[in-house]
Amino acid sequence: MANRRIPRPDPGTAARFAALVPAGPGTVVRSLFGQPAAFHRGNLFLGVFGDAIFVRLAPGDRAAAMGSAGGRPFEPMPGRPMREYVVLPERALAHPSEAADWVARALRYAQTLPEKRGAPARRGAGGAAAGAAPARPRQRPTGPGRSSSAGRSS
Repeated sequence: MANRRIPRPDPGTAARFAALVPAGPGTVVRSLFGQPAAFHRGNLFLGVFGDAIFVRLAPGDRAAAMGSAGGRPFEPMPGRPMREYVVLPERALAHPSEAADWVARALRYAQTLPEKRGAPARRGAGGAAAGAAPARPRQRPTGPGRSSSAGRSS
């Protein structure tokens, strides 16, 4: 398999993203794939990937976005589309009111989703969760023929 690199965020696209992010309770911007992304109550609804802006849409809006609007499925890896996500076409982004309409639809859809409480801890080197206390050494079982004093001289 070829080594796929995640594209760097395009500065112009990141600026467009910043202008599109709606302010409001429950909405935060944080990094995803090393690029800006907007979440509502923990659910991703708007993001940047290189020079593309993508949104998460309800089924009906998704069909409309990929139909007459000219959007395409969001595929961070070729052939591996992320369900529910659509890359907004350049012509929609060229018209701020049209782009804002798609973002509003994405936010409305995110508002219908259950809140995500937080991502599980990432596993670091050695399999320990980041920030977790070090594992205790495993104790050997004891029992008949396996006393804990075995091998020691008195």
